[in-house]
Amino acid sequence: MALSLLSQLLHSCPVEDFYDAYYEKKYLQIKSANSCLFQFNTEMFKVALLKSAFTHPENIRANKEGNVYIAPLPMEPYQLYDWAMEKYNNGATLILNQVELNDDLSKQFAIDLGKDMKAYISLTAFLTPENSQGFSPHFDTHDVFVMQMSGSKEWHIGDFEIELATRRQGFLVSPEVMNSPHTIISMFDNDILYLPRGMVHWAFAEHLPSLHVTVDIDSVTYSDLLLELILQTSLNMTSKENKMIVNLFQRDFNGNLIPELEEVLKNLKFETKLFNLVLEKKAKIRYL
Repeated sequence: MALSLLSQLLHSCPVEDFYDAYYEKKYLQIKSANSCLFQFNTEMFKVALLKSAFTHPENIRANKEGNVYIAPLPMEPYQLYDWAMEKYNNGATLILNQVELNDDLSKQFAIDLGKDMKAYISLTAFLTPENSQGFSPHFDTHDVFVMQMSGSKEWHIGDFEIELATRRQGFLVSPEVMNSPHTIISMFDNDILYLPRGMVHWAFAEHLPSLHVTVDIDSVTYSDLLLELILQTSLNMTSKENKMIVNLFQRDFNGNLIPELEEVLKNLKFETKLFNLVLEKKAKIRYL
């Protein structure tokens, strides 16, 4: 039987071990795992950059040492491409969101991995010149696989700033964290790094330009399911039933969820139709 895309991505780490020991718990580095799973080089990045300048210019930006640069849109596509390359030549990291929008192979990769992980997957490419740092210390509000496509990068990984961080929570942390104890790992061609949401990190490209692609994992949360459940049923509810739903959100004197709501949340993850509705909406929101 053919291995799932997630199994191939994890290489020597069994899927069960990944979910038990690492998923949303700690980072995982996998050496030389991506030799044929996903191909993307610097020339392909430049082609995708130009395509995005025509189709999705809002997906292009640059970062340098924590400073964010966004082109003053609207801008002619070739002018936007030149703007981005000028930023790169001056030491900034180029960021291209949603690579899959202009590349069929990337789109299929995202779809297949999304099915394996029961999540919405998007791909973001980062091109960093040598001796440069694009981002200051931060954490992401979604889990990521970092796929090093070419060059090398030194990653600094700290502790959780917020466990199970969500989109509504900030992602910047104090630069002083760079002086705190943390792990340093080096990423080379075809290496993969898993980082759970909420874990502080920052990275440097040292002697060579670096190209990496992040697999952005937008997981379905209990709050997603609960909101969708309410949306799907509220139009047919009586006022009494609506009041019962409101009462579910009450907490006890210690701030804990009441048992009835906990039971609802536990059961929601088995509602396949509801789960798929949420995934479809996440995809539509990201593709707007």
